[in-house]
Amino acid sequence: MSAAARQVLQDAWNGLGVITSIEPVAEQGINSVNYVVSCRRKGGTFRYLLKTVAPAEADQLKRSATVQELCSTHGAPVPPVVRCPDTGARIVCRNDRADALFGYCEGMPFQGTVEEATAVATTLARVHRVLRTCVGTFPDPPMYQDLTEAECATIRAALPRRPVDALETLVAQTLPGLPSIYRAVTDALGVHPWPAQVVHLDCGIDNVRFRRRGESALEAVLLDFGHLIDGPRILAVSFAGHRFAGIEPARVQAFLAAYHAIDALEPRELVHYPLFVCREAIRRVNYVLRDHFVYQHTHWDRDLPGHVHDFYSHAAAWLRIHAERT
Repeated sequence: MSAAARQVLQDAWNGLGVITSIEPVAEQGINSVNYVVSCRRKGGTFRYLLKTVAPAEADQLKRSATVQELCSTHGAPVPPVVRCPDTGARIVCRNDRADALFGYCEGMPFQGTVEEATAVATTLARVHRVLRTCVGTFPDPPMYQDLTEAECATIRAALPRRPVDALETLVAQTLPGLPSIYRAVTDALGVHPWPAQVVHLDCGIDNVRFRRRGESALEAVLLDFGHLIDGPRILAVSFAGHRFAGIEPARVQAFLAAYHAIDALEPRELVHYPLFVCREAIRRVNYVLRDHFVYQHTHWDRDLPGHVHDFYSHAAAWLRIHAERT
């Protein structure tokens, strides 16, 4: 970060103390750059998370910060939004970036335990109860929607006749199966009206930290609110459930029970849980293929084969589970 940018931050959040360090975070967002900011003032040194985006993403950052602040003030375990001491603004704009500052969570990453999974379910349920009070619309980004025939044709044309690397091989294998998964999910879910609310659709392993205060129960802290949409609640529950509870029935049941204890799920949501896991996994395949092959962006390159393989195999597995149960 340049000296000029650092001075802008110091001026904007001067009431927090003297900035002593600004260090990049290991895990960065697709559209944001994140830093840990340390400030020294009376009482010691305090740490914050700085999220900085391009001006085109400023409105999205402001909306997500507004919702995160709403959840924080209602007692959900999420980091607070730190407003500019002089203006009260959530977002500070400089020439080439827009910045937001959040409390820094000192928690631990996911270790794979059932206790952690149920803590995530509890936090997500508490967040969703608050999100029902949100005013405004949060449209589903088109990047996640099913690929059109024209887009599939573009992807096929981009593949060589004989795939030569892992990505090309995986795409050549999975692309023909996408339409049948689309149809199966649409046919099964399309007959039911699924009421929409604002949901958090990125409650994944990188966005959660765990902490325990004294002898209290383990608490999961949800760090990022960058992906909010108006959609079925069970879609967001399935996204988090698959990542933290996996496919083992006892773990899935524990996760869903913990969520249900805070934000009661309907019987049909529980019945269709496998199908929604399939739906969410395929949405991620859609994003990766569209972004890389249709829009020719390259920021996914290092992870592309793993993303395509994992998301597609998860979708197919959960589709089979749904078929066996129904």
